[in-house]
Amino acid sequence: MLNLFLFHSYVVMSVFFYIITSLHICTTQNSVCIYIYIHTHV
Repeated sequence: MLNLFLFHSYVVMSVFFYIITSLHICTTQNSVCIYIYIHTHV
């Protein structure tokens, strides 16, 4: 049960980090940002 909790926390942190990275890319290249947004939401 503890392992499941740790795994869930890891996934949440990974997603959070990925979103921050995507937003950073978004500020530099709009086309890449749109591509990432579509790719992750389909």
